[in-house]
Amino acid sequence: MPVVCERDMNNDVNKVYPKYIMTPQFTLKREILCDTQTDGGRWTIIQRRTKGDVFFNRDWASYREGFGKLDGDFWLGNEAILILTYVQPHELRVEIQSGGKAYFARYASFKLESESDK
Repeated sequence: MPVVCERDMNNDVNKVYPKYIMTPQFTLKREILCDTQTDGGRWTIIQRRTKGDVFFNRDWASYREGFGKLDGDFWLGNEAILILTYVQPHELRVEIQSGGKAYFARYASFKLESESDK
């Protein structure tokens, strides 16, 4: 299982780490945004949409490759998320802010299937 965001990384809430995401089947060099504090840390941030600086209405290829920048709004990319979840499902935490209130949900089992399985 690829472990990307570790507890022993410094305690910056949103810290960019250059990482190789590796499984026996895949290797992908990608910078990863880690949240090391929320709910115990070790969260790999796969999407952020808080600044409104990136247009998210895009084609399939854009979602496959990822878009945006880690210091703004972004989508990590379906290919990277597939590699992260390939060996086994991971926990997913979704956070939403609306009307000045914050909400979150945790899902015990999250896995992205390959493009050929769509």
